[in-house]
Amino acid sequence: MRVARAHGAPAPRVHLLLTEGDGLGAGYVTEAVEGETLGKKLVGDAAFAPARGRMASQCGRILATIHATPTDQLSFLKTLSPGDEWEVYSGLLAECGVRHPALSYALRWVHERLPSRWRAGLVHADFRTGNLIVGPDGIRCVLDWEIARIGDPMQDLGVLCMRSWRFGGAGEVGGFGDREDLYAAYEEASGHAVDRERVRFWEAFSNLKWAIACARRGSGRRDDGSPASLELSAVGRRMEEPLWDFFTLLSTSPKGAPR
Repeated sequence: MRVARAHGAPAPRVHLLLTEGDGLGAGYVTEAVEGETLGKKLVGDAAFAPARGRMASQCGRILATIHATPTDQLSFLKTLSPGDEWEVYSGLLAECGVRHPALSYALRWVHERLPSRWRAGLVHADFRTGNLIVGPDGIRCVLDWEIARIGDPMQDLGVLCMRSWRFGGAGEVGGFGDREDLYAAYEEASGHAVDRERVRFWEAFSNLKWAIACARRGSGRRDDGSPASLELSAVGRRMEEPLWDFFTLLSTSPKGAPR
């Protein structure tokens, strides 16, 4: 967050890193940022209508800034190629023991279409509605940097467009905006063309990742073998939603299934 903020991204200002002497475990203290994060409110509340009109373009500019952050200052982050991402998530699915034909097909589909050419950059990896602090003026802060990595920047655009994170809103970008506004702002701010097919690939892959994450949560167990919690069991049942979105995306992509 400190590196991203130093290079212009609206990351939280970190005031304090906790130490062992604080007796509070690992953590940090940031500034307070006023605004709203609840997805349903952001995509539907009239108070945020002015913000919704500009948020897709704001996201494009913010992502361009994040992706331009010099990676030589980020040696503590993992570098994950598209193939590395596939290995990680296929391994996580194998560990939790959930078997499902749709998951198996989606894993194979992604593996057969892994991008061979991509430009490495800082990737937030969870840039979406719900992780943005928003005021009537638009986006004020980007939260939840804990899974940032060095990877393909098109991944961030794909995650932002997932239906799971639209919270019922009509806009394909986060439930609030249009893809072309996002893409145009990103291209203008970054100087790099958006690879639309690769964004679609990452949107599909990100739906698979979320389905695997749901499966892992739902299969969580206590030491006595009982379900970890009712909440996690309920999240596990949501696995079907991103899988539905995965197959819908394959059938509605402008050029057929993205490659």
